[in-house]
Amino acid sequence: MDNEKFQEVVLQQLQTLTEGQARLDSGFGEVESRLGNVEKGQGRLEVRLEGIEKGQGRLEARLDNVENGQAQFASQLAGVESRLGEVEKGQGQLGLRLDGVESRLGDVEKGQDQLGLRLGGVESHLGEVEKGQLRLESRIEGEVMDKTRALFDDREVQKDRFARIESKLDGISADTRYLVTRNAQLEGIAR
Repeated sequence: MDNEKFQEVVLQQLQTLTEGQARLDSGFGEVESRLGNVEKGQGRLEVRLEGIEKGQGRLEARLDNVENGQAQFASQLAGVESRLGEVEKGQGQLGLRLDGVESRLGDVEKGQDQLGLRLGGVESHLGEVEKGQLRLESRIEGEVMDKTRALFDDREVQKDRFARIESKLDGISADTRYLVTRNAQLEGIAR
């Protein structure tokens, strides 16, 4: 194989690699866009998304490694054919991983929908609890009013009773004073 054919083969393989890289980059752009939409809708699921973001970071790091490999590929033409095969294999693996990430994103979106439904149920249950609390407050308030009224009535009864007792004590006191006076008179006569 002469030098021009070799360079032409290398250029064709580089073009194939560049096209594959462009498809991979557009696929990653779509994944990043979907991840952005999911992050907006999942403020409460940030902890779970951290795992996805770490995975995305690893994918980006691997993509950086592939790009670094491509830069070395341009400077080291001696091992072009073997390295091109490895890069194409790496792109295939990244494509498979991209499919896996999209599948996981779909699962996360389903989970978000399920959480929304569960949140609606919790809100409904909370409304029922609030209604029950209001009924309980009304019942307790009624019982307190009844007991307060009963205590007030009992106090009035006790007040009347004490007034009668005081009246009787006043009568007894008057009788006692009369008897003491009469006793003193009788003792004075008896001496």
